[in-house]
Amino acid sequence: MKLVTFTRSNGGRRLGLIDGEQVVDLQAAAGEADPAWRYFADMNSFILSGFAGRDAAAALLASAPAEARHAVADVTQLAPILPSTN
Repeated sequence: MKLVTFTRSNGGRRLGLIDGEQVVDLQAAAGEADPAWRYFADMNSFILSGFAGRDAAAALLASAPAEARHAVADVTQLAPILPSTN
């Protein structure tokens, strides 16, 4: 499982999984109705979610809809964990 923090030209920072030549946007794949959605707010949230987040991400990787998938070449990869503002 390769995690990535990324942006697209039309949006803010997102958490994703690299799947071959694609990045799966985890929040977009989960949808706001999914209780696991909160695990994917950022890398820190994902790490804190532990096994529940990991298992949810693995399930989403297999079932992510096309609109949650983006070509690696179409995203800008960022530092995986952003510095705290506290």
